[in-house]
Amino acid sequence: MGKDYADFLDDLPEEELLEYFPEKLPAMEDRLAVKRIEKNVLRGVRAEEKRRWGGKRIAAAACCFLLIGAVGHKPILAAFQRVFHVLPGVGVYINDNEEEILEVRLLNPVQEKDGIRVELKDFYCKGVAIYGLVSFTGDGLPYFGPESMEVMSKVMKERFPMTWYDGEKERRFVPSTSGWCTDGEKTTEFHNDVLIYHERGTEPRGRYEFRIEGFDEPFVFEVVDPKTIKDVKKLGYSMTKNDTTVSARAFLREEGIEVEYYVIPSEEVRKAEEAQRRFYTAIYPYQLDAENYFYIQNADGEKMEFVNDKRKRLMNGYSYTVKGTAEDFPLTLHRSPFTGIDSEMHTVDLPLPADGGILTENLPRVDFCYGTVEFLSVERDDVVWEDDNEYSDRTEDAAKVTYTYRVMPKEGLRQMYGVGVEIDAETFSRSGEGGWSEEAGAEETETILLKRTDAESIQLTLENPSYWIEGDYDIIIKKPGKE
Repeated sequence: MGKDYADFLDDLPEEELLEYFPEKLPAMEDRLAVKRIEKNVLRGVRAEEKRRWGGKRIAAAACCFLLIGAVGHKPILAAFQRVFHVLPGVGVYINDNEEEILEVRLLNPVQEKDGIRVELKDFYCKGVAIYGLVSFTGDGLPYFGPESMEVMSKVMKERFPMTWYDGEKERRFVPSTSGWCTDGEKTTEFHNDVLIYHERGTEPRGRYEFRIEGFDEPFVFEVVDPKTIKDVKKLGYSMTKNDTTVSARAFLREEGIEVEYYVIPSEEVRKAEEAQRRFYTAIYPYQLDAENYFYIQNADGEKMEFVNDKRKRLMNGYSYTVKGTAEDFPLTLHRSPFTGIDSEMHTVDLPLPADGGILTENLPRVDFCYGTVEFLSVERDDVVWEDDNEYSDRTEDAAKVTYTYRVMPKEGLRQMYGVGVEIDAETFSRSGEGGWSEEAGAEETETILLKRTDAESIQLTLENPSYWIEGDYDIIIKKPGKE
């Protein structure tokens, strides 16, 4: 290997090196190339350790088994393991990005006075903010009855103003208006989300106090580094398929069995989850079988009943409570195949019929990696669009276009069932409905209201295909020991 290429490897920064893993970097027999890659990556790892964790943290990156796994060097393998952080009561996060999330350790989370119990729950620190939940319960709370949430929040804020202390600085704040209230026969519960900001640029780790007027002692909490693990099995009983890991563990509680369920997603599954969260992309259960999408069985193979008000969203997972006892173990947690999304994209011209017409032949058919999109029909009716704003009487000539297409999965591990459709035309509205069958695949009918046009076709962009990644998860959870 030439000296110029050796110098190139020496000078390439870590983030650019990582772009080659695991697919772009060719397999090499040259030992010098391998050693130089190891040296550069580990140099960046050690710098990151020293800067952020005092020598205790290892930077995360994707593991390249094709090249480096064959070499068998333990240091380089460790450098490419993902690092997970556990936040008690909040969940698990993965340090795949630079945004640091810290644990908030509540030293005295509960106080009671005059028939009212206050508990701080689920606190954590992200960036310049501390998030948490303040729960009020007890006979001493006012009865709200049918009053609105806005009235409840106002009453609670006036009766229980809150102050927090950043070192010696007193900082009164108003909790967010989000919250919820339940009235039982004897007890009112009021839960209020709180959001506390510390000064930007300051070190968030440290000790804080939180006071609620009417209670004698301050609530004390500390912001600390989260518990770090590198072995996902430590999250519970785990199963990995297609680079996505499902982990579960159980706890015996007074009200039943609490099951924590975490998903450490592959890149394609993460993209699907992000599309659902950010763009409201529909993610469907495998073959639209919602009944068997997720369930927990007892040792006799019977599906267990969920305690409805004991479902809680966690970072990268959920906490469920099911009705049961120690006699129900071992449990089986079942999860049907996950959805993945990739960035494949195609553009098609969809022909438009004349007013009152319908087309069923010579319509576009588009091949994707994991399936085929086939247009079945296009209908058109010219109408007049009316603005539904009560302060406007605006109308425009429009074309009501209804098209139906089918997504047929190809054979293989990944089964395409959906696709995003963008329309390159001025539209007033669009709506759709669809379904799935094993024989016909996914069929979608969409109606769009276009600004009337003399064009013979409109351009559609088909993008971000959704597909199921074959493989069920069935995780056996043994009876827990003493906590």
